[in-house]
Amino acid sequence: MEANRFKNVSELIKSFEEYSGFSIDPEEIDTRDKLLDKISEIQDYLSNEVSDICSQYYYEAGQLMPEDED
Repeated sequence: MEANRFKNVSELIKSFEEYSGFSIDPEEIDTRDKLLDKISEIQDYLSNEVSDICSQYYYEAGQLMPEDED
């Protein structure tokens, strides 16, 4: 079993906030399930945001690069 990187939940939350750029209100996560749900919610948002950014790059690349004329 792998050792935890964090000594406590507060340390984990601080690290996650720094990594994700999101703030987590301790009053919103007073149970294990609420904390896990909040992390999942942020993860889903980041996944969607990354997907949206990739779509923007895809669109702009298509606009900037001419189609091959066969």
